[in-house]
Amino acid sequence: MTSGWQRAASREFDYRPGFRPRGLMPGAHKGLAAGAGHELRDRVSLLEHPDPRRLALRSSVQDPFNQLHVHVFNQHSRIPVQVLLDASASMGGRGLERKWALTLDFIEALAFSAWRFGDQLGLATTPVLGEPLTATRSESLVQSTLQRLRETLPQAATPPDFDGLAHALPATPGMVFLVSDFHLPVRDLEPALATLTAMHDVVPIVVWNEAEMVPRRRFGFMLARDAETGRERHIWVRPGLARKLQLAAEERRQALLRLFRSFGLEPFFLEGRVDSSRLNAYFADR
Repeated sequence: MTSGWQRAASREFDYRPGFRPRGLMPGAHKGLAAGAGHELRDRVSLLEHPDPRRLALRSSVQDPFNQLHVHVFNQHSRIPVQVLLDASASMGGRGLERKWALTLDFIEALAFSAWRFGDQLGLATTPVLGEPLTATRSESLVQSTLQRLRETLPQAATPPDFDGLAHALPATPGMVFLVSDFHLPVRDLEPALATLTAMHDVVPIVVWNEAEMVPRRRFGFMLARDAETGRERHIWVRPGLARKLQLAAEERRQALLRLFRSFGLEPFFLEGRVDSSRLNAYFADR
C-alpha cells in the first residue's frame, strides 16, 4: 500500500448509491441482477433457473406437479464512480493552496473507498487540467493522477463547464461526485444538474471556505483579491460591511441548498478537513 493510500485509509467512508445497479460484475452494492448473494429474490422452477445448488426443498415438496424449485438471489454489484472536478482558479489559485489540498484529500479518500468497494473511479476536470482519468480500479493510475493534480494549481479564470462534462460521461448509471466551490451564477448549474440527474446518482460536494467571503478583520484596510481573476484592490473594512458580507455568504449557502434540493439533491459542505464520520452520517441520511 502506497503512502497516499495509507493516508486515505484513515479517511475512508461508506458511500451508497441511491439506486440498485443492474450490472453483472460482483461488487459491494445491493443490485438487481440474479446471481450469488444473500437477498432472496424469488423461487422458480429448476428448468427456468438450472442451478441445483440453490434447491428450495420446501417449495419442491409442496409442488403438486412434482417439479423441483430453486432459490434465486440478488447479486451485489459494482458501480462506476465519476468525479467532475472544478479546476478554475478559485479552487486553488494563489493563496488558496490549502483549499486545493483539502479538495484532493477528499478525492483521495473517495478513491480509496471506491477501491475497497470494488468500484471503478473516473475523474475529469473543468477547465481541463491534464488528461482525464478513465474509470479504473488501478491504484497506481489513480495515485499518479492525484499526484499530478497536487503538483498543478488551478489558474484558469474561466468558469467550470459542468454541462460539457456531464454530456461526455458514459451512459451506464453510476454515482457522480460534483466537486466545486460553486462560485458561479446558480442558474448556470441547472443544465448540468438536469443532464446528470436524468441518468446518475449525483452527490454535490461544496468546498466551502467562509473566510473567502467574510474578512477576518472587522475594521481597517485590507487587500482583497478576486479568486478567479487574481485582481487585487484595497478595501476599507468596517463592522457594517463585515455584517453585509457575512449575510451575503449565508444567502449564497441558502441559494445553493435551494438549487440542489430542487433536483432532489442534498449537498455536502466540505469544510476544514475530510471528516469520515460526517461523510458516513451524510450518506446514512440520504
